[in-house]
Amino acid sequence: MVPDKKSIKDFSLAATAGVAAGFINGFLGAGGGIILLWILGRLNPDKGAGAVRDNFASVVAVVLLLSCVSAVTYSHTSNIETASLLTLALPGMAGGVAGAYLTDRLNTKLLKLAFSVLIVIAGINMVF
Repeated sequence: MVPDKKSIKDFSLAATAGVAAGFINGFLGAGGGIILLWILGRLNPDKGAGAVRDNFASVVAVVLLLSCVSAVTYSHTSNIETASLLTLALPGMAGGVAGAYLTDRLNTKLLKLAFSVLIVIAGINMVF
């Protein structure tokens, strides 16, 4: 089966977004998921609550992989403080479980609002 022009365009757009997300995630340590969430929202024509949750879940799974690659790369080029890593990672994993649980139960408008507010707060903190 020969792919149509839209499929090729969507694949190219997704691949470009993936490269950009990986670069931003590796370079800044954050932000790759924002790119991925934006592109999935554009490529997925279904705007229903289930699709929004699926997009968030897909982005989290991809960001996990991006973060693992970045962590391995950083571990070869700089020192990682084990004490800080454990202090942040263990509570972070508990928060991840709680967040994933809540994502399926929250209204998607509230989920989008919470994500937007978090992005604005993070941006302000990075500027100052």
